[in-house]
Amino acid sequence: MANFYDKYYASQPGVVKAVIAVGVAFGGYKLYQYYQEKEKQAQLKLVIDYAADELSQLAQQGIMPSYSDSTFESFSQQLEGAMTGCGTDEEAIFNVFRQMKNEADPRKLIAAFAVRNYTPCQYSNPIDYLQWMANYKAFSGNLPQWLAFDLSISDVGKINSIMAARGITYKF
Repeated sequence: MANFYDKYYASQPGVVKAVIAVGVAFGGYKLYQYYQEKEKQAQLKLVIDYAADELSQLAQQGIMPSYSDSTFESFSQQLEGAMTGCGTDEEAIFNVFRQMKNEADPRKLIAAFAVRNYTPCQYSNPIDYLQWMANYKAFSGNLPQWLAFDLSISDVGKINSIMAARGITYKF
């Protein structure tokens, strides 16, 4: 190893050494970011896996989702559109949850929503928006995280109340 150092690195001008050091540091940072992102995605997926497990248990009890997969995907897209970017359309969110009919539905919605990438508002959150521009996955999350990020506690409570009125015990 000393031979490599003496032959290739030690004899280089200071500028080249600096470039090499910056390159190694940048590569290390990118590797760190990669593994941090993998860990974050694994954590986000746990909620989805748990919802899928609960769906299986409910199916064994005869409780099935009220709608097709494509309908739950449509609900997910409506929620994404109501929350991403500038402003939040709370009424659109509430309308989706008014469609939930049984215990399986909110869990199926969580599974259909999966992990999506949130786009912050460039006007009210310019620093977050710049971070998102550098890494569009910086604000990825599952449905419970999106609701917690975008809605007030009272709005989340209203979602829970809407579902409770239909006999659904699931809480966000």
